[in-house]
Amino acid sequence: MAFQIIYSPNSQEDIREILVYLLDKWGFEASHNFSEFLIDTVDMLVRQPYAGRKHELLSSVREFRVKPHYLVYYSVLEEQQIIHVLNIVDSRRKR
Repeated sequence: MAFQIIYSPNSQEDIREILVYLLDKWGFEASHNFSEFLIDTVDMLVRQPYAGRKHELLSSVREFRVKPHYLVYYSVLEEQQIIHVLNIVDSRRKR
């Protein structure tokens, strides 16, 4: 059985903010290309859920780099066959 992807409300807001920023700064094509790349990356995690490295402080959280500046934080819920995307962070921004 394949893993299912669930996006937290925080990750959905992160995606929206990133896409709006890219749209405003670089235009539709850059925003669209990033969204496609992000979808492809998360889809890859369905096939390789442990591809991301373990978070330094939170052992149940993994992180996977998307492009040079974005990190996808997620948890793998093995028994439920779920990848829970927690946050998508621009590593250049302070939160």
